[in-house]
Amino acid sequence: TFDQVVAGAKPTLVQSKKPAAAGAASAVDESKVKACVEYFAEDQDQDMLEQDWKNLHLCKASESQAVAVVLRRGLQGLAKVPEALKVLVERKQVELTAVQTAWKHLDGQREELVLDYPAAGALLDEVKAALTR
Repeated sequence: TFDQVVAGAKPTLVQSKKPAAAGAASAVDESKVKACVEYFAEDQDQDMLEQDWKNLHLCKASESQAVAVVLRRGLQGLAKVPEALKVLVERKQVELTAVQTAWKHLDGQREELVLDYPAAGALLDEVKAALTR
């Protein structure tokens, strides 16, 4: 049984078998991520974007996934995605490496993306330019 297995385990193993702490993010809520950037696109309020992003309670492992959601929303035509990502990186809400990882993944599919989203190339170039300024 579970009790017998854990009884002789080292403390670190016991810790890893405990359920995740309340408030720990396990998955990205795409609708909330989209809402963050959509509000920013409308209001261009950097402070609100930062606060909304903090309220997502993302773990470091989920950042690239959340950034990919933002990039996909940009592919769908939402303006201000490059600016939103730049703000999030500058305010240390998102690691630059998370953006680079998500960007590289999409850039590797550039030719296919352009078929479905004609502005995909321009968006990817804008994101790269915004983060290298």
